[in-house]
Amino acid sequence: MRNALRAMGDERVDEAKQWLAQGDAAIAASAWDEARAAFDRVIAALEGSERHVALTRAWRGAGCVAGQTGEHERAMFAAEQALACARRSAKRAWIIDTLYTFASLRLDAMRLDDVLRACAEAFALIDGEAEPRDLAAFVFLEAKALSNAERWLESRQKFESALSLAERAGDLETAADCKHNLAELADKFDDRPTAHALFTEVLAFWERRDKPWGQANALNGLADLARHRGDLGAARTLDERALALHRRAKNSLGEAATLRHLGMIAIDRGDYAQAENALLRALAIDRATGDRHAAANSLVSLGNCALMAGRLDEAFEHLSEGRVEAIAASSFSCEGNAAFMLATVMIERDQFDEARRLCHEARIAFERSERTLGLGNVESKLGDVARAMDEPDLAREHYEKALAHFEHVGHEYSVGNTLERLSFVARTDGERTELLLRARAAFARGHRPDLVRSMDRALRE
Repeated sequence: MRNALRAMGDERVDEAKQWLAQGDAAIAASAWDEARAAFDRVIAALEGSERHVALTRAWRGAGCVAGQTGEHERAMFAAEQALACARRSAKRAWIIDTLYTFASLRLDAMRLDDVLRACAEAFALIDGEAEPRDLAAFVFLEAKALSNAERWLESRQKFESALSLAERAGDLETAADCKHNLAELADKFDDRPTAHALFTEVLAFWERRDKPWGQANALNGLADLARHRGDLGAARTLDERALALHRRAKNSLGEAATLRHLGMIAIDRGDYAQAENALLRALAIDRATGDRHAAANSLVSLGNCALMAGRLDEAFEHLSEGRVEAIAASSFSCEGNAAFMLATVMIERDQFDEARRLCHEARIAFERSERTLGLGNVESKLGDVARAMDEPDLAREHYEKALAHFEHVGHEYSVGNTLERLSFVARTDGERTELLLRARAAFARGHRPDLVRSMDRALRE
Protein backbone atom coordinates (compact mmCIF):
# COMPACT_ATOMS: atom_id res chain seq x y z
CA MET A 1 0.00 0.00 0.00
CA ARG A 2 2.83 2.41 0.84
CA ASN A 3 4.39 1.86 -2.57
CA ALA A 4 1.07 2.53 -4.21
CA LEU A 5 0.69 5.73 -2.21
CA ARG A 6 4.18 6.89 -3.13
CA ALA A 7 3.44 6.17 -6.78
CA MET A 8 0.36 8.36 -6.60
CA GLY A 9 2.13 11.13 -4.76
CA ASP A 10 1.38 12.44 -1.30
CA GLU A 11 0.01 15.65 -2.77
CA ARG A 12 -2.72 13.77 -4.68
CA VAL A 13 -3.67 11.81 -1.59
CA ASP A 14 -3.90 15.01 0.47
CA GLU A 15 -6.17 16.52 -2.20
CA ALA A 16 -8.41 13.46 -2.02
CA LYS A 17 -8.69 13.85 1.74
CA GLN A 18 -9.69 17.49 1.29
CA TRP A 19 -12.31 16.55 -1.30
CA LEU A 20 -13.75 13.93 1.05
CA ALA A 21 -14.05 16.58 3.77
CA GLN A 22 -15.67 18.97 1.29
CA GLY A 23 -18.11 16.29 0.19
CA ASP A 24 -19.11 15.46 3.77
CA ALA A 25 -19.60 19.17 4.55
CA ALA A 26 -21.67 19.64 1.40
CA ILE A 27 -23.94 16.72 2.38
CA ALA A 28 -24.44 18.28 5.81
CA ALA A 29 -25.47 21.52 4.05
CA SER A 30 -27.69 19.66 1.52
CA ALA A 31 -25.49 21.05 -1.27
CA TRP A 32 -25.92 18.02 -3.48
CA ASP A 33 -24.17 19.24 -6.64
CA GLU A 34 -21.11 20.33 -4.66
CA ALA A 35 -21.05 17.03 -2.78
CA ARG A 36 -21.35 14.99 -5.97
CA ALA A 37 -18.47 16.87 -7.59
CA ALA A 38 -16.22 16.37 -4.54
CA PHE A 39 -16.82 12.62 -4.31
CA ASP A 40 -16.42 12.19 -8.07
CA ARG A 41 -12.99 13.85 -7.81
CA VAL A 42 -11.93 11.42 -5.08
CA ILE A 43 -13.07 8.42 -7.11
CA ALA A 44 -11.24 9.66 -10.21
CA ALA A 45 -8.08 10.31 -8.22
CA LEU A 46 -7.96 7.04 -6.28
CA GLU A 47 -9.61 4.53 -8.59
CA GLY A 48 -7.37 1.49 -9.07
CA SER A 49 -5.30 2.27 -5.98
CA GLU A 50 -5.23 0.41 -2.68
CA ARG A 51 -6.85 3.30 -0.84
CA HIS A 52 -9.86 1.12 -0.12
CA VAL A 53 -11.16 3.07 2.89
CA ALA A 54 -11.03 6.42 1.11
CA LEU A 55 -12.71 4.92 -1.96
CA THR A 56 -15.35 3.37 0.30
CA ARG A 57 -16.07 6.80 1.79
CA ALA A 58 -16.25 8.41 -1.65
CA TRP A 59 -18.56 5.79 -3.16
CA ARG A 60 -20.76 5.87 -0.04
CA GLY A 61 -21.00 9.64 -0.29
CA ALA A 62 -21.81 9.45 -4.00
CA GLY A 63 -24.52 6.90 -3.24
CA CYS A 64 -26.06 9.07 -0.53
CA VAL A 65 -26.13 12.09 -2.84
CA ALA A 66 -27.74 10.07 -5.64
CA GLY A 67 -30.29 8.69 -3.18
CA GLN A 68 -31.19 12.18 -1.96
CA THR A 69 -31.70 13.42 -5.51
CA GLY A 70 -33.82 10.45 -6.58
CA GLU A 71 -31.22 8.82 -8.84
CA HIS A 72 -31.92 5.32 -7.57
CA GLU A 73 -30.00 3.34 -10.18
CA ARG A 74 -26.92 5.51 -9.71
CA ALA A 75 -27.28 5.26 -5.94
CA MET A 76 -27.44 1.47 -6.06
CA PHE A 77 -24.38 1.26 -8.33
CA ALA A 78 -22.44 3.51 -5.96
CA ALA A 79 -23.51 1.41 -2.98
CA GLU A 80 -22.30 -1.76 -4.71
CA GLN A 81 -18.92 -0.15 -5.43
CA ALA A 82 -18.65 1.07 -1.85
CA LEU A 83 -19.37 -2.37 -0.46
CA ALA A 84 -16.81 -3.96 -2.77
CA CYS A 85 -14.17 -1.45 -1.61
CA ALA A 86 -15.07 -2.01 2.04
CA ARG A 87 -14.70 -5.77 1.66
CA ARG A 88 -11.31 -5.31 0.00
CA SER A 89 -10.25 -3.22 3.00
CA ALA A 90 -11.01 -6.24 5.27
CA LYS A 91 -11.93 -3.75 8.02
CA ARG A 92 -14.96 -5.03 9.93
CA ALA A 93 -16.16 -1.58 11.02
CA TRP A 94 -16.05 -0.24 7.47
CA ILE A 95 -17.89 -3.26 6.13
CA ILE A 96 -20.63 -2.82 8.74
CA ASP A 97 -21.00 0.92 8.04
CA THR A 98 -21.09 0.30 4.29
CA LEU A 99 -23.64 -2.48 4.62
CA TYR A 100 -25.82 0.12 6.35
CA THR A 101 -25.47 2.53 3.41
CA PHE A 102 -26.07 -0.31 0.95
CA ALA A 103 -29.20 -1.50 2.77
CA SER A 104 -30.55 2.06 3.14
CA LEU A 105 -30.23 2.77 -0.57
CA ARG A 106 -31.71 -0.62 -1.47
CA LEU A 107 -34.62 0.23 0.84
CA ASP A 108 -35.22 3.52 -1.02
CA ALA A 109 -35.36 1.54 -4.27
CA MET A 110 -37.73 -1.05 -2.72
CA ARG A 111 -35.22 -3.90 -3.17
CA LEU A 112 -36.46 -5.47 0.03
CA ASP A 113 -34.80 -8.88 -0.30
CA ASP A 114 -31.43 -7.14 -0.74
CA VAL A 115 -32.09 -5.14 2.45
CA LEU A 116 -32.85 -8.25 4.47
CA ARG A 117 -29.75 -10.03 3.13
CA ALA A 118 -27.52 -7.07 3.98
CA CYS A 119 -28.99 -6.94 7.49
CA ALA A 120 -28.36 -10.65 7.96
CA GLU A 121 -24.73 -10.18 6.90
CA ALA A 122 -24.35 -7.28 9.33
CA PHE A 123 -25.88 -9.23 12.23
CA ALA A 124 -23.18 -11.88 11.72
CA LEU A 125 -20.49 -9.20 12.09
CA ILE A 126 -21.93 -7.14 14.95
CA ASP A 127 -21.27 -7.84 18.62
CA GLY A 128 -24.73 -7.01 19.92
CA GLU A 129 -23.66 -6.57 23.54
CA ALA A 130 -20.74 -4.27 22.73
CA GLU A 131 -22.36 -2.48 19.78
CA PRO A 132 -26.07 -1.91 20.56
CA ARG A 133 -26.10 1.25 18.44
CA ASP A 134 -25.06 -0.68 15.31
CA LEU A 135 -27.47 -3.48 16.13
CA ALA A 136 -30.33 -0.99 16.58
CA ALA A 137 -29.59 0.60 13.20
CA PHE A 138 -29.82 -2.70 11.33
CA VAL A 139 -32.86 -3.95 13.25
CA PHE A 140 -34.48 -0.64 12.25
CA LEU A 141 -33.67 -1.24 8.57
CA GLU A 142 -34.98 -4.79 8.84
CA ALA A 143 -38.20 -3.43 10.34
CA LYS A 144 -38.54 -0.88 7.52
CA ALA A 145 -38.17 -3.61 4.90
CA LEU A 146 -40.80 -5.74 6.61
CA SER A 147 -43.12 -2.75 6.90
CA ASN A 148 -42.70 -1.90 3.21
CA ALA A 149 -43.57 -5.52 2.42
CA GLU A 150 -46.74 -5.02 4.52
CA ARG A 151 -45.61 -7.59 7.06
CA TRP A 152 -46.82 -5.15 9.68
CA LEU A 153 -47.05 -7.34 12.76
CA GLU A 154 -43.46 -8.53 12.27
CA SER A 155 -42.25 -5.02 11.55
CA ARG A 156 -43.89 -3.63 14.68
CA GLN A 157 -42.03 -6.17 16.81
CA LYS A 158 -38.76 -5.23 15.08
CA PHE A 159 -39.33 -1.49 15.56
CA GLU A 160 -40.01 -2.08 19.25
CA SER A 161 -36.77 -4.08 19.51
CA ALA A 162 -34.85 -1.37 17.64
CA LEU A 163 -36.33 1.28 19.95
CA SER A 164 -35.20 -0.62 23.05
CA LEU A 165 -31.68 -1.08 21.62
CA ALA A 166 -31.41 2.57 20.53
CA GLU A 167 -32.50 3.85 23.94
CA ARG A 168 -29.99 1.52 25.64
CA ALA A 169 -27.25 2.87 23.35
CA GLY A 170 -28.28 6.49 23.92
CA ASP A 171 -29.05 6.85 20.19
CA LEU A 172 -31.95 9.25 20.52
CA GLU A 173 -32.30 9.99 16.81
CA THR A 174 -32.75 6.33 15.88
CA ALA A 175 -35.18 6.05 18.80
CA ALA A 176 -37.16 8.96 17.33
CA ASP A 177 -37.18 7.27 13.93
CA CYS A 178 -38.51 4.09 15.56
CA LYS A 179 -41.30 6.04 17.26
CA HIS A 180 -42.19 7.71 13.95
CA ASN A 181 -42.54 4.34 12.26
CA LEU A 182 -44.48 2.89 15.19
CA ALA A 183 -46.83 5.87 14.82
CA GLU A 184 -47.32 5.03 11.13
CA LEU A 185 -48.09 1.42 12.04
CA ALA A 186 -50.52 2.52 14.75
CA ASP A 187 -52.32 4.53 12.06
CA LYS A 188 -52.43 1.46 9.79
CA PHE A 189 -53.96 -0.52 12.66
CA ASP A 190 -56.46 2.33 13.14
CA ASP A 191 -55.05 3.20 16.58
CA ARG A 192 -55.16 6.92 15.91
CA PRO A 193 -54.72 8.13 19.53
CA THR A 194 -51.40 6.25 19.85
CA ALA A 195 -50.29 7.45 16.41
CA HIS A 196 -51.06 11.07 17.29
CA ALA A 197 -49.22 10.88 20.62
CA LEU A 198 -46.11 9.36 18.99
CA PHE A 199 -46.02 11.81 16.06
CA THR A 200 -46.40 14.72 18.49
CA GLU A 201 -43.55 13.39 20.64
CA VAL A 202 -41.32 12.93 17.59
CA LEU A 203 -42.12 16.43 16.31
CA ALA A 204 -41.13 17.96 19.65
CA PHE A 205 -37.86 15.99 19.62
CA TRP A 206 -36.84 17.24 16.15
CA GLU A 207 -37.88 20.78 17.05
CA ARG A 208 -35.50 20.71 20.03
CA ARG A 209 -32.74 19.50 17.69
CA ASP A 210 -33.68 22.02 14.99
CA LYS A 211 -33.75 19.30 12.33
CA PRO A 212 -36.18 20.52 9.65
CA TRP A 213 -36.43 17.20 7.79
CA GLY A 214 -37.43 15.37 10.99
CA GLN A 215 -40.01 18.02 11.82
CA ALA A 216 -41.37 17.88 8.27
CA ASN A 217 -41.79 14.10 8.34
CA ALA A 218 -43.61 14.25 11.69
CA LEU A 219 -45.91 16.98 10.36
CA ASN A 220 -46.63 14.82 7.30
CA GLY A 221 -47.66 12.03 9.68
CA LEU A 222 -49.94 14.33 11.67
CA ALA A 223 -51.43 15.60 8.41
CA ASP A 224 -52.26 12.04 7.37
CA LEU A 225 -54.05 11.49 10.69
CA ALA A 226 -56.04 14.69 10.21
CA ARG A 227 -57.00 13.63 6.70
CA HIS A 228 -58.10 10.19 7.91
CA ARG A 229 -60.41 11.72 10.50
CA GLY A 230 -61.86 14.05 7.87
CA ASP A 231 -60.29 17.30 9.12
CA LEU A 232 -59.02 18.41 5.72
CA GLY A 233 -58.30 21.99 6.82
CA ALA A 234 -55.94 20.82 9.55
CA ALA A 235 -54.35 18.30 7.16
CA ARG A 236 -53.65 21.03 4.63
CA THR A 237 -52.16 23.38 7.23
CA LEU A 238 -49.87 20.67 8.60
CA ASP A 239 -48.67 19.61 5.16
CA GLU A 240 -48.04 23.24 4.17
CA ARG A 241 -45.83 23.61 7.27
CA ALA A 242 -44.06 20.40 6.28
CA LEU A 243 -43.57 21.68 2.74
CA ALA A 244 -41.78 24.79 3.99
CA LEU A 245 -39.49 22.66 6.17
CA HIS A 246 -38.67 20.25 3.34
CA ARG A 247 -37.69 23.26 1.23
CA ARG A 248 -35.58 24.65 4.06
CA ALA A 249 -33.80 21.29 4.26
CA LYS A 250 -33.43 21.25 0.44
CA ASN A 251 -35.18 17.89 0.50
CA SER A 252 -36.64 17.71 -3.00
CA LEU A 253 -37.98 14.19 -2.45
CA GLY A 254 -39.85 15.30 0.67
CA GLU A 255 -41.10 18.40 -1.13
CA ALA A 256 -42.52 16.35 -4.00
CA ALA A 257 -44.07 13.79 -1.63
CA THR A 258 -45.74 16.58 0.37
CA LEU A 259 -47.11 18.17 -2.80
CA ARG A 260 -48.64 14.77 -3.62
CA HIS A 261 -50.17 14.73 -0.13
CA LEU A 262 -51.61 18.22 -0.70
CA GLY A 263 -52.96 17.03 -4.04
CA MET A 264 -54.77 14.14 -2.39
CA ILE A 265 -56.24 16.47 0.25
CA ALA A 266 -57.52 18.74 -2.53
CA ILE A 267 -59.09 15.70 -4.24
CA ASP A 268 -60.84 14.82 -0.97
CA ARG A 269 -62.21 18.40 -0.88
CA GLY A 270 -63.36 18.10 -4.50
CA ASP A 271 -61.00 20.89 -5.60
CA TYR A 272 -59.64 19.06 -8.62
CA ALA A 273 -57.98 22.13 -10.19
CA GLN A 274 -55.91 22.77 -7.06
CA ALA A 275 -55.11 19.06 -6.78
CA GLU A 276 -53.88 18.97 -10.37
CA ASN A 277 -51.72 22.04 -9.76
CA ALA A 278 -50.04 20.47 -6.73
CA LEU A 279 -49.51 17.14 -8.48
CA LEU A 280 -48.05 18.77 -11.59
CA ARG A 281 -45.59 20.65 -9.37
CA ALA A 282 -44.63 17.36 -7.75
CA LEU A 283 -44.17 15.77 -11.18
CA ALA A 284 -41.94 18.67 -12.28
CA ILE A 285 -39.65 18.01 -9.29
CA ASP A 286 -39.65 14.29 -10.05
CA ARG A 287 -38.66 14.98 -13.65
CA ALA A 288 -35.94 17.43 -12.60
CA THR A 289 -34.37 14.92 -10.19
CA GLY A 290 -34.80 12.00 -12.57
CA ASP A 291 -36.73 10.05 -9.93
CA ARG A 292 -38.84 7.67 -12.02
CA HIS A 293 -40.33 6.00 -8.91
CA ALA A 294 -41.69 9.33 -7.71
CA ALA A 295 -42.74 10.38 -11.23
CA ALA A 296 -44.78 7.20 -11.52
CA ASN A 297 -46.50 7.97 -8.20
CA SER A 298 -47.26 11.55 -9.30
CA LEU A 299 -48.71 10.37 -12.63
CA VAL A 300 -50.89 7.77 -10.90
CA SER A 301 -52.10 10.47 -8.49
CA LEU A 302 -52.90 12.72 -11.47
CA GLY A 303 -54.83 9.80 -12.95
CA ASN A 304 -56.75 9.42 -9.71
CA CYS A 305 -57.54 13.15 -9.75
CA ALA A 306 -58.88 12.97 -13.30
CA LEU A 307 -60.86 9.81 -12.46
CA MET A 308 -62.50 11.46 -9.44
CA ALA A 309 -63.34 14.47 -11.61
CA GLY A 310 -65.01 12.17 -14.15
CA ARG A 311 -62.45 12.87 -16.89
CA LEU A 312 -61.98 9.26 -17.93
CA ASP A 313 -59.88 9.82 -21.07
CA GLU A 314 -57.44 12.03 -19.17
CA ALA A 315 -57.33 9.52 -16.31
CA PHE A 316 -56.52 6.75 -18.78
CA GLU A 317 -53.63 8.77 -20.26
CA HIS A 318 -52.05 9.65 -16.89
CA LEU A 319 -52.44 6.13 -15.51
CA SER A 320 -51.04 4.54 -18.65
CA GLU A 321 -48.02 6.85 -18.58
CA GLY A 322 -47.59 6.24 -14.86
CA ARG A 323 -47.65 2.51 -15.45
CA VAL A 324 -44.91 2.81 -18.10
CA GLU A 325 -42.76 4.85 -15.68
CA ALA A 326 -43.37 2.35 -12.87
CA ILE A 327 -42.33 -0.57 -15.08
CA ALA A 328 -39.18 1.31 -16.17
CA ALA A 329 -38.33 1.99 -12.52
CA SER A 330 -39.13 -1.60 -11.44
CA SER A 331 -41.66 -0.10 -9.02
CA PHE A 332 -43.99 -3.09 -8.85
CA SER A 333 -46.26 -1.59 -6.21
CA CYS A 334 -46.88 1.55 -8.27
CA GLU A 335 -47.32 -0.57 -11.39
CA GLY A 336 -50.00 -2.51 -9.52
CA ASN A 337 -51.73 0.69 -8.41
CA ALA A 338 -51.76 2.01 -11.97
CA ALA A 339 -53.22 -1.21 -13.39
CA PHE A 340 -55.76 -1.35 -10.54
CA MET A 341 -56.95 2.20 -11.22
CA LEU A 342 -57.03 1.57 -14.98
CA ALA A 343 -59.40 -1.29 -14.16
CA THR A 344 -61.59 1.24 -12.35
CA VAL A 345 -61.63 3.38 -15.51
CA MET A 346 -62.72 0.33 -17.51
CA ILE A 347 -65.52 -0.39 -15.03
CA GLU A 348 -66.75 3.19 -15.42
CA ARG A 349 -66.82 2.55 -19.18
CA ASP A 350 -68.68 -0.75 -18.66
CA GLN A 351 -65.74 -2.60 -20.22
CA PHE A 352 -65.78 -5.41 -17.69
CA ASP A 353 -63.63 -7.96 -19.53
CA GLU A 354 -60.85 -5.37 -19.87
CA ALA A 355 -61.27 -4.47 -16.20
CA ARG A 356 -60.77 -8.13 -15.28
CA ARG A 357 -57.64 -8.35 -17.41
CA LEU A 358 -56.15 -5.28 -15.76
CA CYS A 359 -57.01 -6.60 -12.29
CA HIS A 360 -55.14 -9.81 -13.04
CA GLU A 361 -52.12 -7.76 -14.20
CA ALA A 362 -52.34 -5.66 -11.03
CA ARG A 363 -52.40 -8.88 -9.00
CA ILE A 364 -49.14 -10.03 -10.62
CA ALA A 365 -47.45 -6.71 -9.81
CA PHE A 366 -48.69 -6.75 -6.20
CA GLU A 367 -47.48 -10.34 -5.79
CA ARG A 368 -44.02 -9.30 -6.97
CA SER A 369 -43.95 -6.45 -4.45
CA GLU A 370 -45.57 -8.51 -1.66
CA ARG A 371 -48.38 -5.96 -1.32
CA THR A 372 -51.02 -7.77 0.72
CA LEU A 373 -53.36 -4.78 0.82
CA GLY A 374 -53.03 -4.38 -2.93
CA LEU A 375 -53.90 -8.05 -3.43
CA GLY A 376 -56.93 -7.62 -1.22
CA ASN A 377 -58.05 -4.55 -3.17
CA VAL A 378 -57.70 -6.44 -6.46
CA GLU A 379 -59.88 -9.29 -5.22
CA SER A 380 -62.43 -6.79 -3.94
CA LYS A 381 -62.46 -5.02 -7.33
CA LEU A 382 -62.91 -8.37 -9.11
CA GLY A 383 -65.83 -9.02 -6.78
CA ASP A 384 -67.35 -5.69 -7.83
CA VAL A 385 -66.93 -6.65 -11.50
CA ALA A 386 -68.61 -10.00 -10.89
CA ARG A 387 -71.52 -8.27 -9.10
CA ALA A 388 -71.92 -5.85 -12.01
CA MET A 389 -72.05 -8.83 -14.39
CA ASP A 390 -74.65 -10.58 -12.20
CA GLU A 391 -72.29 -13.35 -11.07
CA PRO A 392 -72.97 -13.44 -7.30
CA ASP A 393 -71.17 -16.73 -6.60
CA LEU A 394 -68.01 -15.50 -8.30
CA ALA A 395 -68.32 -12.17 -6.49
CA ARG A 396 -68.55 -14.00 -3.17
CA GLU A 397 -65.43 -16.01 -4.00
CA HIS A 398 -63.42 -12.86 -4.74
CA TYR A 399 -64.69 -11.02 -1.65
CA GLU A 400 -63.74 -13.96 0.58
CA LYS A 401 -60.21 -13.94 -0.88
CA ALA A 402 -60.02 -10.19 -0.25
CA LEU A 403 -61.20 -10.70 3.33
CA ALA A 404 -58.43 -13.23 3.96
CA HIS A 405 -55.79 -10.74 2.77
CA PHE A 406 -57.15 -7.90 4.91
CA GLU A 407 -57.48 -10.08 8.01
CA HIS A 408 -53.88 -11.26 7.50
CA VAL A 409 -52.54 -7.72 7.91
CA GLY A 410 -55.16 -6.69 10.48
CA HIS A 411 -56.54 -3.77 8.45
CA GLU A 412 -59.88 -3.38 10.17
CA TYR A 413 -61.36 -0.76 7.83
CA SER A 414 -60.81 -3.03 4.82
CA VAL A 415 -62.09 -6.04 6.78
CA GLY A 416 -65.31 -4.20 7.59
CA ASN A 417 -65.67 -2.86 4.06
CA THR A 418 -65.30 -6.35 2.56
CA LEU A 419 -67.75 -7.89 5.00
CA GLU A 420 -70.26 -5.23 3.99
CA ARG A 421 -69.66 -6.11 0.32
CA LEU A 422 -70.21 -9.79 1.13
CA SER A 423 -73.55 -8.83 2.64
CA PHE A 424 -74.65 -7.61 -0.83
CA VAL A 425 -74.32 -11.16 -2.19
CA ALA A 426 -75.55 -13.01 0.93
CA ARG A 427 -77.72 -16.02 0.19
CA THR A 428 -80.14 -15.48 3.10
CA ASP A 429 -81.32 -12.67 5.37
CA GLY A 430 -79.68 -14.43 8.30
CA GLU A 431 -76.33 -14.55 6.52
CA ARG A 432 -76.65 -10.86 5.61
CA THR A 433 -77.31 -9.94 9.23
CA GLU A 434 -74.33 -11.96 10.44
CA LEU A 435 -72.01 -10.30 7.89
CA LEU A 436 -73.22 -6.80 8.81
CA LEU A 437 -72.69 -7.53 12.53
CA ARG A 438 -69.13 -8.72 11.77
CA ALA A 439 -68.54 -5.58 9.68
CA ARG A 440 -69.84 -3.44 12.55
CA ALA A 441 -67.42 -5.14 14.96
CA ALA A 442 -64.48 -4.57 12.57
CA PHE A 443 -65.32 -0.88 12.20
CA ALA A 444 -65.59 -0.59 15.99
CA ARG A 445 -62.14 -2.18 16.42
CA GLY A 446 -60.88 0.27 13.79
CA HIS A 447 -62.21 3.29 15.73
CA ARG A 448 -64.66 4.27 12.96
CA PRO A 449 -67.87 5.32 14.78
CA ASP A 450 -69.27 6.82 11.55
CA LEU A 451 -69.16 3.42 9.87
CA VAL A 452 -70.49 1.68 12.98
CA ARG A 453 -73.55 3.95 12.72
CA SER A 454 -73.81 3.11 9.01
CA MET A 455 -73.92 -0.60 9.87
CA ASP A 456 -76.58 0.07 12.51
CA ARG A 457 -78.74 1.73 9.84
CA ALA A 458 -78.17 -1.20 7.45
CA LEU A 459 -79.17 -3.67 10.16
CA ARG A 460 -82.46 -1.81 10.74
CA GLU A 461 -83.38 -1.93 7.06
